[in-house]
Amino acid sequence: LHSQAVMVGDSEIDKLAADDAGVSFIGVSYGYDPYQLKTEIIIDSFLDLPAALDKVSDKENEIV
Repeated sequence: LHSQAVMVGDSEIDKLAADDAGVSFIGVSYGYDPYQLKTEIIIDSFLDLPAALDKVSDKENEIV
């Protein structure tokens, strides 16, 4: 189940926590500190979450 976990957050601290936990991260463009957020996937609304989760899944399934 750990491999299926995704953290959604609005700050660089949230992203660092996801990295430390070894889980994927989706940022939101609103909230406490979205302006400093540097991540590949950022959504503007939770309505965008299903498509973002698909992107995370596709990224995790890429062969490196």
